[in-house]
Amino acid sequence: MSLELEERYSRQVLFLGVEGQRRLQMARVAIVGCGATGSAVASLLARSGVGTLRIIDRDYVEASNLQRQALFD
Repeated sequence: MSLELEERYSRQVLFLGVEGQRRLQMARVAIVGCGATGSAVASLLARSGVGTLRIIDRDYVEASNLQRQALFD
């Protein structure tokens, strides 16, 4: 893990260790549905450093459902 990434995820590394954070970087995750829960999960996984994050959702982003989708504004 590079020094920049080690600094960025320093608090997680204290909990997971360098090997655990490296495994997160190598992980591939798919989220089906990006409403209220899916948006929150996607945001947290992206911030935690998951390597590949695939979001699958058939809905369209519209003004009427923005209150439930934290990833859009």
